[in-house]
Amino acid sequence: MNREIDFIANPEFTRRGAERRILGNGSSEAERQASRPKTSMPRDLPAHLARLCEAQLLTAEEERDLFRRMNFLKYRANVLRSRLNPARPNEEKLTELQEKVEEASRVRDRIIQANMRLVISIVKKFVTPKHSFDELLSDGIVSLMHAVDKFDYDKGFRFSTYAYRAIARNAYRTITDQHKEDSRFDASVSDDLMNLPEEEHTSSLGEQEWIRMRGHLATMMQH
Repeated sequence: MNREIDFIANPEFTRRGAERRILGNGSSEAERQASRPKTSMPRDLPAHLARLCEAQLLTAEEERDLFRRMNFLKYRANVLRSRLNPARPNEEKLTELQEKVEEASRVRDRIIQANMRLVISIVKKFVTPKHSFDELLSDGIVSLMHAVDKFDYDKGFRFSTYAYRAIARNAYRTITDQHKEDSRFDASVSDDLMNLPEEEHTSSLGEQEWIRMRGHLATMMQH
């Protein structure tokens, strides 16, 4: 009751007959996919990654329909949520709200699955010795999810254009942040080593210095 359901608003959602126009032919997108030939799998991917690319790619029309449907379902769910009486919630409205949220989630998953190839193609360009493909792929999928939630389908351009920038920007930020962290760590270790007493006996080191040095050594071993 206290948390609004986020969606990308559109003037069409409040017009008369919107639910019939947007949700009335819910099976049409699935039917169009069934009639299209299967998309060939990328040959250079291992099996566990190829499975992520099994979903059919979306045409511009299918993409727009799915985004419109997902956001309209969230809009209707949020309207129902705002009308509930917390003291005496209507069971029928609660059920309808839950159904709309679950359907919106299924549509969202469909969009995400159809764009997994895009994530893989982007993150492959950012792999470094310190940033594995699997790590970047995981971050890229999270970026894709956020992009799906924030994309305005009514702006007139394809989702891949919007998502490419979001995923690439996040991957670049991940790598640059790691470089900054490594630089700060190297500087910290160097300063501590330079400040150690020069006596031969290790007993001259205080307890706090030993604790700090052990922490640095543990981090260095992980690196």
